Amino acid sequence: VIDDLKNYKPEIREAVTGTYRGYTIISTPPASSGGTHVIQLLNIMENFDLKKMGDNTTETLHAWAEAMKLMFADRAKYMGDTAFVKVPLKGLTSKEYAKELFNKIDMSKPAASVEAGDPWKYESGSTTSYAVMDKYGNMVAVTKSINYFFGSGVVIPGTGIIMNNHMDDFTLVPGTANSIAPGKRPLSSMSPTLVLDPQNRPFMAIGSPGATRIITTVAQAISNVIDHGMNIQQAILAPRIFQMQSGPLSVEGRISINSYEGLKAKGHEITIRGDYDAYFGGVHAVMMNYETNELHGGADPRRDGQAAGF
Repeated sequence: VIDDLKNYKPEIREAVTGTYRGYTIISTPPASSGGTHVIQLLNIMENFDLKKMGDNTTETLHAWAEAMKLMFADRAKYMGDTAFVKVPLKGLTSKEYAKELFNKIDMSKPAASVEAGDPWKYESGSTTSYAVMDKYGNMVAVTKSINYFFGSGVVIPGTGIIMNNHMDDFTLVPGTANSIAPGKRPLSSMSPTLVLDPQNRPFMAIGSPGATRIITTVAQAISNVIDHGMNIQQAILAPRIFQMQSGPLSVEGRISINSYEGLKAKGHEITIRGDYDAYFGGVHAVMMNYETNELHGGADPRRDGQAAGF
C-alpha cells in the first residue's frame, strides 16, 4: 500500500475551454469526462432560444433531455484517459459539431435511443465539491471523490484513509476507450468549472457531486443564470432533470404539471423523483455581481453544505 502511494503522481493537464453566449467556460480535462461534456452540452443548448422558450417549460425540458442523450452517447464511445486513448476533445467541444447534433433533435418526440456522432472531423457518490472566490477575482473550483459513500468501505489500518472504489468507473468490456489497463485512470464525471463573463472578468466558480448527473447538473445551473437571469441560489434550487443515452427521463417532483403532461404527450417515459432529490447532486457555487460589487454564494439543500463568507 505504501509503495502504491509513493508511486502515485498527479497528472497536470490543460483545462478544456469553451464559450456559452459570450461567457467563457473553463473546466476539468480527461480522465474526467465532466468538463468536456459540460461544454458540449452547453454548445448544443446554445442553439435553442431558451430565454424565449422559458424556464422548465415542456419545450425547454424536452430540449435538455434530447441533448443529454446525444452527449452521453459520445461520452460512452470516445471518453477515456488521454494517456492511453486518443480523445477528440476539440471535436467534442466544437460549435460546428454541436450544431450537427442539434439538427438531430426532433422537438415533436423523444428519440428512443441515439448513436454516437463523429466529432473527429471537427478535430483541429461520496464526492465533495466546493467553490471559492475572493474580492480580487481569484477563483477555485474543486471536486474530490472516493466514488461511493465511504468508497470501498475499507480503511487502511492505522491511517484513517478510506480506500476508494473508483475501479467501478472502468468498463469491463475490452477494447473500448474506458477499458481497464495498468496505470490507467478511470473515467469520471467530475466537473469543477470556472466561468468568465463577456468582459473576460471572473464570474462564477461551480461544481457538484452526483456521478453522471454532475455534468448535466452543472450545465443546467450555468444556463439558469445566463439564460433565465436567476441569482446563484435560485439557479441551484431550480428543478432538475436527467437523461442518459436511453431509458426513462428522471425529473424532480417540483416540475409543473403542465410541463409533466407536455413531456408525457411527446412520448417521454418519466421517473418522478423527490422534490429536492440527492440523486441530482449538490451544487455549490460562488458568483460575482459586478453591479453591486458583491460575491454571492449558493448551497444546495439536496445534500450537505452551506455558503459562507469571511
